[in-house]
Amino acid sequence: MKMIPKTPWFCLIAGWTCLLWGSPLLRADETCMSPYMPKITGHEEFIYVWTLGVEGLGDGSDKVVTIDVRPGSKTRGQVIHTVSVGGRREAHHGGFTDDRRELWLSGLGSSHIFVFDVATDPSQPRLVRTFTDFEETTGAVGPHGFYALPGRMLVPCLSNTKDRDGRTALVEYSNQGTHIATHWMPTFTFEGSCAELQRDAARFADPIAQVPGLLWKVWMVNPDRRSAGGVYLFADQAALTRFADGPIAARINNRADFKEMSMKVFDIMERPSRTTRAPLPPLEGIIEEFPVI
Repeated sequence: MKMIPKTPWFCLIAGWTCLLWGSPLLRADETCMSPYMPKITGHEEFIYVWTLGVEGLGDGSDKVVTIDVRPGSKTRGQVIHTVSVGGRREAHHGGFTDDRRELWLSGLGSSHIFVFDVATDPSQPRLVRTFTDFEETTGAVGPHGFYALPGRMLVPCLSNTKDRDGRTALVEYSNQGTHIATHWMPTFTFEGSCAELQRDAARFADPIAQVPGLLWKVWMVNPDRRSAGGVYLFADQAALTRFADGPIAARINNRADFKEMSMKVFDIMERPSRTTRAPLPPLEGIIEEFPVI
């Protein structure tokens, strides 16, 4: 995995979201894969396809389909195994745990999660756990995908159970399936008009632009839901801490007409961010090391 000794730090405030350009990051070179997963070298042997059930086709259920892609295999390119989950749950995305021993798959419409053992016999994945209480346990709706952390899985969601208005969260599970935390995406609601909010933003913009170590800020608003937020990119942790503990942040947090204020701090995933044209400063001194399996 890659260690980046110097990366920006990011902050989504009140949404405060803080990105930090200065924290060590682990990166892998497999597209969309977590850097905490071992890197695969050589040729893959099997492809797992998470398929939507269709009424009148087979048993009509969502399935995991295994395709043999082993070079020289007599069944290369053929379906060699299927596992039905017993219903149509709107099969969506999936992801491996950090040790690649399990494959977690989402039922987006039903908020189900299906966990398959792909280590015991990779040619025949086995359904070992089904989460049917995702909404009741987490307060979130619609598990959308999976991202491996050390010993844990991070699950981005579509909405919430309270009003299903689109405010969403990242849900954290242990690899054993224990709910650890629900991390709500930071936004705040405001009581005045959008015009008043715009005037307030214009008044705060110049002082915020002068904050030492702040590289940029993006201002956000959703007039229909009367919610707003900001995305901040800081040069390092010290700059973020000074801002968060300083007078500007205190004035924002103490506003009586701003409700449900919160702050989240994240590291930058530099490589995919550059691929999607994120406005990041240049990095120097990248050290590359990959775990290999």
